[in-house]
Amino acid sequence: MIDRLRGPAQRLAILLGDDGLFGRSIAAVVLVSTWVATWRPQVDPDFGWHLRIGEAVLDTGIVPRTDTFSWLTGGQPFLAHSWAWDAILAAAYRAGGLLGTSLVALPMSALAIGLLWALLELVAPRVPPFPRSILVALGIVIGLPVWSPRAQIWDVVFVLACVLAWSVWLRRGHVWALVVVPLIPVLWVNLHGSGALAFFACLLALVVAIPVGIRWGAWPRRPFVPLLVSTSLAVVASTIGPNGLDIISLPFNSQVGSPFLAAITEWQSPHFGDAGFATLRVVLAAAILVALALRGRSRDPFLLLLAAGWVFITLGAARFSLIAGPLIVAALAPGLAGSARSWLGIRGAPAATGPTADAHPSQGVARLASAAAITLAVVIALAGLIQIAPARQTAQLTANFPVAAVDWMLGRACHGRILNAYDWGGYLIGTWTEPVATYGSSPSDLVEAELALEEVRTDVRAWLDGERVDLVLMPTGGALDRWLDETDEWTIAYRDPQATVHTRAGSSACPPAVARRANDGAGQILSAQ
Repeated sequence: MIDRLRGPAQRLAILLGDDGLFGRSIAAVVLVSTWVATWRPQVDPDFGWHLRIGEAVLDTGIVPRTDTFSWLTGGQPFLAHSWAWDAILAAAYRAGGLLGTSLVALPMSALAIGLLWALLELVAPRVPPFPRSILVALGIVIGLPVWSPRAQIWDVVFVLACVLAWSVWLRRGHVWALVVVPLIPVLWVNLHGSGALAFFACLLALVVAIPVGIRWGAWPRRPFVPLLVSTSLAVVASTIGPNGLDIISLPFNSQVGSPFLAAITEWQSPHFGDAGFATLRVVLAAAILVALALRGRSRDPFLLLLAAGWVFITLGAARFSLIAGPLIVAALAPGLAGSARSWLGIRGAPAATGPTADAHPSQGVARLASAAAITLAVVIALAGLIQIAPARQTAQLTANFPVAAVDWMLGRACHGRILNAYDWGGYLIGTWTEPVATYGSSPSDLVEAELALEEVRTDVRAWLDGERVDLVLMPTGGALDRWLDETDEWTIAYRDPQATVHTRAGSSACPPAVARRANDGAGQILSAQ
């Protein structure tokens, strides 16, 4: 019963704690709102080359093994680390353009939200539906600044799936949960293989946490044979795919991709001055206080270790806030549940009769609230479609990429070696007809050289002459763009407020205007449709 609160505060506490139809209806609205908040236009800078890989897989049934996108690295070994997701994206793009690729990513967000809900229900069963939905929203909102319809979202889904399966075994002893675990790496290494190393990081946290958890009394001692068998099968399963063992070493192979480059935005520390990371700042501050107050079974060493580890990684690379957010919430939920009940003065379930009984919504009111909640959820979802509608997709594409400049190059049938802005490499691969210089999967040394060129921190003339570059596509007003303006060896072929195309003086890289030709599959303009 409630012994501290009176009047409106008492009624509010009871409504917040309702675990019937009324409370679940309110929770559903929060969860749908959280899901809609993850809907994004397709402005992933790497989307173009992932699209081309997917099209190659669909057309030939073969996963590419050599680089065909860059004239700097053409023919070198290449790992299509998310080939299965690329094929899904390509199929979605063929069916519905950029809108299709945004829509196909929505189930990923729904899975992440559903898994976090199930994990909180397991580790903090005393939290009623509405407060639990708020915790789910909090965990997802932390990562929204870096959320987009790209393969990295699978990392969130698979981390939560592993943590949920292991937690079910630790807390309830269900061996069937361990049977699911080997299936996760098989999907992981093919949908987003470069993130599959996170499985082994979470497994390491589990191994360290088990003896601590037994000592703390967080869970009873379990037979280790099922865990050992499950883990062994999972390790073997992580090699099942066209890339085999190579996929595990990808994050450390600087000659195949661009791992952990601080110069790339997504690998930089969170910019805590940005409004988007305000939630992360608040949660990290509160997490320290709550973690210190945890006692007894509220202290789950597995969840605490995971949360601490992923937060540490997030402080070095903002993209990992996607994973850190849900794990922070899961680690603190048991302690928050007990604290909230104590603060509200709730010792148990409210009595069905007595002075507070009328605070509970009647069956009729609960049904009415449920209908209203369903209606509101549908309205929110329809409103969310505006964020990914074709007009919005086109506007975002134009704002983020040199659409007009590339369209001009296509109209002039430009050709030759191009030095492109690194962030525009993926878009060029998806639109232009010839190889680019660097893009999101270029070797680390080339990316570092490219960034030095863009910032004119190296001998630009020697590099352009040595590599026989014909075209340069850079942001208007950037350091390299200004350098090219000042040299007689290069001329401005096209310029708009966003991008400038320079050609080598006397070059025929961009012939006089020609009639626009229909582009084939290798050079079609990305479209929202």
